[in-house]
Amino acid sequence: MSLLQRLGAIIAVTWLLNFVAFFVIAIRIGGDAMNGHEAGGHYYLADHGTLTEVSRQVFVYSEIHVISVWVLTALVIPLGLIHAWRTRHEHKNK
Repeated sequence: MSLLQRLGAIIAVTWLLNFVAFFVIAIRIGGDAMNGHEAGGHYYLADHGTLTEVSRQVFVYSEIHVISVWVLTALVIPLGLIHAWRTRHEHKNK
């Protein structure tokens, strides 16, 4: 396994674990900050239209976790496409 393949596998596993953690934690805390909002010093997470008031710290944590999911997704998609393309071309050339 090449260094690039190892790096891709690490990123993919990290993305999966991070996504599952985000999903489970969002359910437990009442939603996520990207769908919620701040109003007058009160912070609300949202989950399918249901708002849950949380502390500023929990709100900021949720924002950071959502961003980390987006960033890792932005890495995993192109890596997956590159892997699929390379695999296809390696099999064609055999």
